[in-house]
Amino acid sequence: LKWLGAALLLYIAWRVATSGRPTDKGSEGGRPFTFVEAFAFQAVNPKAWMMSIGVSSAYLTGAAPLAEAAAIGGVFILSNITSAHAWTAFGAAMRDWLAVGDRLPVFNAIMGLALALFVIPIVLV
Repeated sequence: LKWLGAALLLYIAWRVATSGRPTDKGSEGGRPFTFVEAFAFQAVNPKAWMMSIGVSSAYLTGAAPLAEAAAIGGVFILSNITSAHAWTAFGAAMRDWLAVGDRLPVFNAIMGLALALFVIPIVLV
């Protein structure tokens, strides 16, 4: 699994590093997720499951399950809303900055290289 994951990350790094400019219709003519597709995507998101399991095992006592679940759910909702807005604002600013000259290909190459470098600790451990 480690080697398969490393190979997948290297493939994604290559795709990022060699990706071109998006078209006016979006990358490869794609469209945004529908609500149902986005929900299904999050339902199989391994990071979300690991976060849920970690928080549940660390903070739930079982004394008041509904209250504890509501509190944890509220924290997740608040952090998600603030995080999503921050990343959206950052992405909009980056889009404008990357539109100038050859910044986008250089940025893509650096991000692809950075992702490829993260494979080193995976295969060494």
